[in-house]
Amino acid sequence: MLYRKKIIFLLFSIFIISCSTEQNKTSKDCNDSICKGDKKIINCPNQKPNNSHWEDINKDGKIEQIYNGEKYVPDVYDCLWYCNNNYEKISGECVLKCDAGYEYINGECKLKCDAGYYEVNGECKPIDTQNDNDSDGVSDDIDNCKDIANPTQADTDSNGIGDACEEQDGSQIHPFIIDTSQTYTNQQNTQNSQYSLINNYPPNTLNEGGPEYYYIFKIDKTTKVKAYIDFPEPENTDIDIHLLKSITPLKLISRGHYQVEATLNQGVYYIVMDTYVNSDNEVLAGNYNLTVEFTPDYAGTIDEPIELGTLSLPFNYSDLRDTKNAQSSFFDSYPPNELNEGGHEYIYHFKLTEPARFIASIENPEPDGTDIDVHLISSLNTTDNSFLIERGNYSVYSRLEPGDYYLVMDSYVDGSDVMEGQYNLSIVVNPIGSNNDSLYFNYYILEAVDYLYANYKLLGYASANLTHDIEYGDSDINEEGHYGIITRSGGARTMCVSAQMEVVLTAMQLYAEETGDYSVYDYLPLNSWTIQNSSHIKGHIWVNHDYSSGTPDALKNFGMGETMPFEDLKPGGFVGLNRTNGTGHATTFLAFLDADGNEYDTYPSSSNIQIIGFKYFSSQGRYDVGKGGFDYRWAIFSTYDTPSFCASKRCDTGIIKSTNPTYLNTGMMWAPEHWNSSAPYYPGNKKGTHKNKIKKEGDFLPASPKDWDGLTSYELNKQ
Repeated sequence: MLYRKKIIFLLFSIFIISCSTEQNKTSKDCNDSICKGDKKIINCPNQKPNNSHWEDINKDGKIEQIYNGEKYVPDVYDCLWYCNNNYEKISGECVLKCDAGYEYINGECKLKCDAGYYEVNGECKPIDTQNDNDSDGVSDDIDNCKDIANPTQADTDSNGIGDACEEQDGSQIHPFIIDTSQTYTNQQNTQNSQYSLINNYPPNTLNEGGPEYYYIFKIDKTTKVKAYIDFPEPENTDIDIHLLKSITPLKLISRGHYQVEATLNQGVYYIVMDTYVNSDNEVLAGNYNLTVEFTPDYAGTIDEPIELGTLSLPFNYSDLRDTKNAQSSFFDSYPPNELNEGGHEYIYHFKLTEPARFIASIENPEPDGTDIDVHLISSLNTTDNSFLIERGNYSVYSRLEPGDYYLVMDSYVDGSDVMEGQYNLSIVVNPIGSNNDSLYFNYYILEAVDYLYANYKLLGYASANLTHDIEYGDSDINEEGHYGIITRSGGARTMCVSAQMEVVLTAMQLYAEETGDYSVYDYLPLNSWTIQNSSHIKGHIWVNHDYSSGTPDALKNFGMGETMPFEDLKPGGFVGLNRTNGTGHATTFLAFLDADGNEYDTYPSSSNIQIIGFKYFSSQGRYDVGKGGFDYRWAIFSTYDTPSFCASKRCDTGIIKSTNPTYLNTGMMWAPEHWNSSAPYYPGNKKGTHKNKIKKEGDFLPASPKDWDGLTSYELNKQ
């Protein structure tokens, strides 16, 4: 089966070990009848916070644990630490317990007042709901900005004046305040700035003596911050970005010509957009467009998984991390798989509100000495005998129902070698939707794309056939060579036309397994997919302009689909494209694309939306693994300039936009019940062996493939 939710059985002994291990790794209680008295000796390499202690320390300074009367020394774990008396664990730290009526806020015990009261100078005073000048729900007697609605009472610089009332002119005294709750954008021209107070940012010695603008922001937890400006900059303009911990004294965190990026702890920070002065003393002031993005940086532990939230589909996410920096080593194995995953891991959490196809994959090959495995699980409870859904060395793929899920990127342990290191994670989640279009096969084509991307992406590009062997029909019923295995060649590398054939064959396999209808393999024999000539569908997918300009033509010619205008395509269609440089390409169509990088399932009717290309799936690129093979790309028509978003995406430019199917061959595959009622002719076909009977012996398509062009399905049936 291509996909199946794994069923896992845990032996009672495994349960005991898991439970005793859990005792040292989480604050969860174990079943006393099973775990009471069990102990182990566990090394504790991680640093415990202040005001805390390990559970039971023996004379060697290790946590002493005994299991079944014998000392037990497992692989290295992060150990469970406990806060000392009068302290409690909050967000990974030991903080003073507050007396009744108090709460811990930003490192201090604060008086906790009942609803309708507020704290001032250690007292709870009633809120005067009658006096609320700005109607923001905060009474005037405690409102830090009485005339402008600011229900959050944000006060970034903690001066008692709410941000909504702060003067903001971009100076040091009144910097622009950045709202960290969303992506922030701001446009300025340093020629208009009256401030030029900082000439350089040690240890950097570049001359930043031109005018500048100041920004301030505050974050409440560890956060990834990325600030950047549009590039290229206007002519004779050079504005640099400086990220500061403080202005007085000046403490530089990072600087960049166009971008800075850093992971910052809780606190207040500054950004200074300063003008560079070149060696000829030219002050290169001018316009800039600043964007600042904020991404919470979760610990990736059981207590604080990396939160992806409730996913809005389709969902795309990428993340680069190093398990050497991970704080968690909770999972050691994922039964029934027995591989040792005792190294450090990162844990992600996400929620689905609709059925979806989930793909998580990492770059392959991995760095030397690194082996990170991918695990999709339904629960953090390892005693649940079905918590593992899928695992893979490089990727997982699964259909998921609505619910909460976790992804664990765990380090494999090879003997005494802990294979921790860096991984580059990509997550793609697509809606399954309903298979309510009975005419077309797009539902299964899209599922095939997801499956192939998850399991066979970027295995290298070469003039070869298929990334893996594909079963064709029921090999136990091998009528005259009609069924069997279509074998790969080229060591899993593949090319674009073979990629489209692999998409179609995988879609047929998924359809047969899901519906139980294996009659899809009765339509064409195996050799029609393995022999490349005009009488076999492979010869038409491989493109020969005497009779086919791409996969759409191939499907049309063999009664399995139709060609149509580009604007009528739906995700799961096919496009055979040609470029202005004389090269061609075979692709699976996924979405229409506008100049801003927005994607559309249907061609927009609004004249305000300009479609400049499309997103597709195919094989292309370089020979090396990780550099070429199955992947997503974006095609840009030659009549449009290359958009800026292509700087971060794999864009294919110079695509010819034409209504001539020789240059832009577009179409879709029909669902099996709509395949041509007269099966096509091919050598060795015994007429009448298919579910769709041929009317009489000798019926076949025109002898000259050229004559097929322009014929409708009805006309083909008449031949």
